[in-house]
Amino acid sequence: MNGIYKTADLVLFPLDFEADSLVVLESASCGLPTLALKNYGCGERIEDGVTGFLSDFDEESFTKKIWEILNNKPLLEKVKKMSTNFEQTLGKKWWQNIVNSSLKKLKNTKI
Repeated sequence: MNGIYKTADLVLFPLDFEADSLVVLESASCGLPTLALKNYGCGERIEDGVTGFLSDFDEESFTKKIWEILNNKPLLEKVKKMSTNFEQTLGKKWWQNIVNSSLKKLKNTKI
C-alpha cells in the first residue's frame, strides 16, 4: 500500500459509517492527508487544514473541497508534513482506543 499512497496527493474518504478507519493512519504514515466527512468517525479526529481535510456531507461540498485542496499546493504540502506527525501522535491513541473498545465488547459478550 505504501507505493500506492506515495503516488497520490490526497486520500478521499467520503464514508459516514466507518468509525475508526485505518485508512487515515495508513495514509498519514506515508505523509498523505485524507479528506473525510465532518462529524463522522475518523473525521472527528482530523483537524481541518492541519492534519487532513474535512467536508460537509454532501456531494457538492465534497467535490468543491477536493478542487480547493488540489489547487492550493502550499496548503497541501503543509498538511502532508503535518499528516506524518498526526499519525505518530494520534496513531498510538487510536490503536489503544480500538483495543479498549474491542476488549469491552468481548467482555460484554455472552457465549
